[in-house]
Order: sequence, then C-alpha cells, then structure tokens
Amino acid sequence: DADFAKFNERKERMDLMQSQYQQMKMQLESYQQLQADAENSARTQRLRIQALEAQLAQAQTSHRKHHNKHIAGFEAAEMTAQKTAILEANKRLKDENNDLKDELEELRAMIEILKAQHSGIKGLVASPRASPVHFASPLHPEP
Repeated sequence: DADFAKFNERKERMDLMQSQYQQMKMQLESYQQLQADAENSARTQRLRIQALEAQLAQAQTSHRKHHNKHIAGFEAAEMTAQKTAILEANKRLKDENNDLKDELEELRAMIEILKAQHSGIKGLVASPRASPVHFASPLHPEP
C-alpha cells in the first residue's frame, strides 16, 4: 500500500508538472504570437513613418519652391522700385548738370564782357546791354 500511495503521489506530481508544462507551453506560444504581432506592427509603423517622411520632404520642397518664387517676385518688385528711383535721380542730376553748364556759360560770357570793359576794348561786344546773355543768374541776381 505504501508503494501504491507513493506511486499515486508521484503520478499526481507528474500530472501537475505536465499540466504546468502545458500551461507554460501555451504561454510561450502566446508570447511568440504577441512577439510576431509586435514585429509586424513595428514593420508597418516603420513603413508608415517612411511614407510620412517622404510626404514631409516633398511638402518642404514644394514650400521652398513657393517661398523662393515669392521671394523672387518680391526681389523683382524691389529691383523695379530701385530702378525707378535711380532713373529719377539720374534725370534730376542730368537736369541739374545742364543748369550748371548753362550757368557756367553765362559766367564765361560775363567774364569776357568784364575783361573787355576793363581793357577798354570795343569790338564784338559793344555794350553790356547788347549782349544776348543776361547778367542775372542764380548766383548773381540782377539788382
């Protein structure tokens, strides 16, 4: 009887160990399936990340192109404004230069008249009133 009891006790322990083994085996299979699912999910996520990065790069390139076009348009408008300002300044300076040339010509004519008056020479210039050049100038207004 003692042997039979030992045998039954061992059988119960073996059944318990076998049951535990089956539970561990099922847990291992479950963990393996979870691992495979997690790897598939990670792979899918990586592919999604790559697709989103590609979209982002394309959007940034498109944004840069649009931004560059906008800046180029702004720079063209700015250059046009600068060109207009330069042309206006150039015209103003040309007018001023012409005025100064006219004034210089008047001054030279006055110098010739004064030289002639000082030396008492009468010739082409008979009198100051006969000169087509007026004595009034921006520098020396008529009294």
